[in-house]
Amino acid sequence: MFLRSTLRKKNGKSHEYFSIVENKRVAAGKVVQRHVLYLGEINSSQQAAWRKTIEIFEDGQVKPKTVALFPQDRLAPIHSDEIVQIRLQDLQVKRARQWGACWLACELYKKLELDRFWARNLPTSRKGTRWDLVLQTSVIYRLLDPGSEWKLHRQWFEATAMGDLLEEDFALAESHKLYECLDRLLAHKQALFDHLTGRWKDLFNALWKRLNEIQAMSFSKKTDLAMKLGAAKQQAPSAWRLVEVEIAKSESESSFKFSLRKKKLRQVRQREGRYLLRSNLTEEQPAQLWHLYIQLTQVEEAFKNLKGDLSLRPLFHQKEARIEAHIFVAFLAYCLHATLRRWLRDLAPGLTPRSVLDKFRALQMIDVHLPTTDGRQVILNRYTQPEKELQLLLNQLKLQLPEQPPPKITASGTLAN
Repeated sequence: MFLRSTLRKKNGKSHEYFSIVENKRVAAGKVVQRHVLYLGEINSSQQAAWRKTIEIFEDGQVKPKTVALFPQDRLAPIHSDEIVQIRLQDLQVKRARQWGACWLACELYKKLELDRFWARNLPTSRKGTRWDLVLQTSVIYRLLDPGSEWKLHRQWFEATAMGDLLEEDFALAESHKLYECLDRLLAHKQALFDHLTGRWKDLFNALWKRLNEIQAMSFSKKTDLAMKLGAAKQQAPSAWRLVEVEIAKSESESSFKFSLRKKKLRQVRQREGRYLLRSNLTEEQPAQLWHLYIQLTQVEEAFKNLKGDLSLRPLFHQKEARIEAHIFVAFLAYCLHATLRRWLRDLAPGLTPRSVLDKFRALQMIDVHLPTTDGRQVILNRYTQPEKELQLLLNQLKLQLPEQPPPKITASGTLAN
């Protein structure tokens, strides 16, 4: 860490402002800087005190390697470079950070195939910057803990496991990259809308297609057919009531027919209620007016979520286009919010997106440091196991947590080959 000074002129006078900045080594041997603390304008004696207090700590990083572990009081069965002895009494747990909500948000991101879309449209720069991952970090930040790009850089990224989930380092949260990423987004706005329209249709209107797929399958037992139909019903319970399914009565035949229940559909439409809509747009068709009105209610609901759960607030950017891009990122976060809400409506209707994200926040990631008898350290990155209530929610949402990350071993402060 070190002190960085910035000179600014106010009313014809020069003022020197100080910040504490940390050097962080990232991939390819590069170093990026993170602002740790803003000190403001300090006098010479305060400056000397800060310089005397701060020490510099840097750890280089290379490729990790998995090894076998043995406690200190037990001899290793064989001598090998891939076997180490550990000192269990010196075990340490470090750097607790939020993992669960970030992981769920990444799953929603993949569900909408936004990772693929932006990988195509935001290619890696010549210097190796993964702009698609910088954007993914910004979007998930807007969903979970909305705020400024500066807050993401200063606090949020290091307090979460986004780097672990994306297999990247602090380079994703470098301040100038967060702002430069905004400059690259608006050109792809229409392509994104087209992508999302098609993706939402795939996710939420797939019952008819699924029934055709099941009908084309061959089953040796009727119970297997019933299980497939039951799973399709559970995925789309609202649409299922409008479909009539008739399974063959013959014990030797495992087939079925399905058709649209037109009478039921008419009843549903009739029972939706009537609404008197008055408008001064007398030249428009009634159906078009109603469509515009429904769109208005959806827009109002979206703004309610943007100002509530996503905390969209007054924006301050140096470029006007970045304000629109900032709102565009908030819109992407809203897409994840809407996807989760629709997902919950079928599988866990009593829960809201915010309550589910809060439940997943309980899953933390920690670094377990195991010192070895030869002076090295084995580092295990581990997320905590879900409590019973959260495990039930995972089962209800048909989600399975990934495998724990592989261990890493250090040698003289660096990861050994």
